Amino acid sequence: MAPPQRGVRVDPRPYVLRGSPRKPILVIGIVLLVVGIAMVAYQGISYTRREQVAQLGPLRVTTEERKTLPLSPAAGAAAVGLGAILIVVGVRRR
Repeated sequence: MAPPQRGVRVDPRPYVLRGSPRKPILVIGIVLLVVGIAMVAYQGISYTRREQVAQLGPLRVTTEERKTLPLSPAAGAAAVGLGAILIVVGVRRR
């Protein structure tokens, strides 16, 4: 490897992106805001669980049970608030 030329700076950390327009705080804030809005809007995720009860030769007996995973609206509101704060902090640091 040839020595660097005079007046040319070599970054010892070439894997670091310098001057990246996206800041991690801003991105995390946007993600929290979107997830919080979804949590407040949907308040729960429903899914169907199928379970095989018995099998006798080619005959199968199954049951379907519908379950709901509740999402707290308070947690969604907290995520929206924290996301908004992080967005404001990320924009002010520019």
